[in-house]
Amino acid sequence: MRLRGMCVVVVTALAAGCASAGTEGGADAELTIPSTAGRASQSTAQVTAPVTSTPITSTPSTNPLVTSTPLTSTPLTSTPPATGAAAVTGAVGPDVGDPYHPTLGNTGVDALHYDLDLVYDPVTSVMEGVAGIDLRAEIDLAAFDLDLVGLPVEMVTVDGEAASFTMTPDEIRVDLPEPVVAGTPLRVEVAYGGPMDGATAPSAGFDVGWFRRPWGSYVVGEPDGARLWFPADDHPTDKATYVVSVTVPAGLEVAATGLLGGIEDLADGRRRWTYQAADPTASYLVSVVVGDLDLTEPVSVGDVVIRHALAPGAGGGAAIGRTAEMMDFLAGWFGPYPFEAYGVVVVPEELGFGLENQTLTLLGSDLVSDTPATELLLVHELAHQWAGNDVSVQRWSDIWLNEGFATYAEWLWSEHIGAATTDRLAEDKRTEAVAAGFPAPLDPGPTDLFAPSVYGRGALVLDALRRQVGDEVFADFVRTWFGRFGGGSASTADFLDLARELGGPSAAQVARRWLTAEQVPDRS
Repeated sequence: MRLRGMCVVVVTALAAGCASAGTEGGADAELTIPSTAGRASQSTAQVTAPVTSTPITSTPSTNPLVTSTPLTSTPLTSTPPATGAAAVTGAVGPDVGDPYHPTLGNTGVDALHYDLDLVYDPVTSVMEGVAGIDLRAEIDLAAFDLDLVGLPVEMVTVDGEAASFTMTPDEIRVDLPEPVVAGTPLRVEVAYGGPMDGATAPSAGFDVGWFRRPWGSYVVGEPDGARLWFPADDHPTDKATYVVSVTVPAGLEVAATGLLGGIEDLADGRRRWTYQAADPTASYLVSVVVGDLDLTEPVSVGDVVIRHALAPGAGGGAAIGRTAEMMDFLAGWFGPYPFEAYGVVVVPEELGFGLENQTLTLLGSDLVSDTPATELLLVHELAHQWAGNDVSVQRWSDIWLNEGFATYAEWLWSEHIGAATTDRLAEDKRTEAVAAGFPAPLDPGPTDLFAPSVYGRGALVLDALRRQVGDEVFADFVRTWFGRFGGGSASTADFLDLARELGGPSAAQVARRWLTAEQVPDRS
């Protein structure tokens, strides 16, 4: 994410104005959390011919709400179904235990895949949906919970059998019809819905959730907004694949995470859009935008498909047109682009930030123009596809890993295009950090995830490591980081361990000092 309001010194070398829209950050104060290593990606970043657009016939909806009957605004009931069976007793799978969001996630289950089948009426704001979730029990399990806020649930089934459930203000607890042993696959379906006008909540200093606007709607999921529009294991340590189907009135477009799999015209004049996200995705990175959008023709970049969704009249065409070049450049540092697709969706809204939803960055029209500042914003959000999306935080206090890498990527791009060097930008950022009294980026607190220090001092950690180990070892460190932890999650402890492995004890000591020192260290 990039927030408006902080001018970064890159701009002084490129153009006047505010290039960085803010900062994100945070790291884990606990440096002994075990890591979750992932897979290395296989994508390439060479530009090839445009993709031929072949019509795809989508599978008919299994959502009983996708019919020719117009939607009504009647909220769904939250009363559990009457099954006649006694609720299963036993311990619910424990929450992840993230200190910033203690109730998020559930370690008793692993979410493998989500089928989200949504019917949305922009006039009434009512959304009715079915979330089909493929889970695996991670422990011997009698019950588990999913994160869901504000939307009534009508029914829950497990493997086709009605299940008893209870609602709390921020979760739905599901009692299994029968206890299962660890390793058991489960298919859970949740029928839910209600008015989406006001389906937002404050988090980390701003609102997250589903936003309804006169022109359409969009979602903001970071850090805990997914649970405001679908039931989820809403923590970045649990990634899954997704199929997202959204039925809306004809004449509106839908853009979402992944690749467009099909468009189905229904008998009542509505249209069902289906997107397929084949890469593991954290729930907060799933995106849906509904409105009047121009969908660009997809173009292949090696194995990656680049496509955009732009509000009519949106600026920034020249900068957005450099996406393939930016991707190729970052792949030289970070390794192959990790996902099947990428693009941006520009909405006619003064968002004041960019948000790195997986494969589809969300941008407000206020931050998109043909300026160097827009280029830096685009590089920042593209870098998050590696730093934050492919390698996700193990705890939200680790967020400096996301923002530090993305901010450093801006500096690398500046040097690449012949503007200010990384060394100059790092020195200027340190001067700014001293003057502003930036605190240590490690563990910023849940309300300061996107504080300037997380971005600025987060990037300076990487600068300090590079100066300590030299360019060659630093380049090896960066590629090893994304190759080793891609597809999973990583922590500050993992970062320091890798610094020690490749650069020796002194490298880890230098990085730790920049992460934890109350006063901004010298660039010695």
